[in-house]
Amino acid sequence: MATDRETIEAYVAATAACLRLDIKAEWKDGVAQNMSTLMDAIEYFSGVPLNDESEPAVVFRA
Repeated sequence: MATDRETIEAYVAATAACLRLDIKAEWKDGVAQNMSTLMDAIEYFSGVPLNDESEPAVVFRA
């Protein structure tokens, strides 16, 4: 289920206002596109079933 552009732009504007962020006019299109991409990724990964035996991945540090 893709979210329409108007909804994404409204979400970005509301979130920016809540966080007191000033998003420059020339950045708004890119921010909305990034949010759309993130929402698509969330939708995709939300469909991956996890069972009770699933464990987090190992973290390697240098």
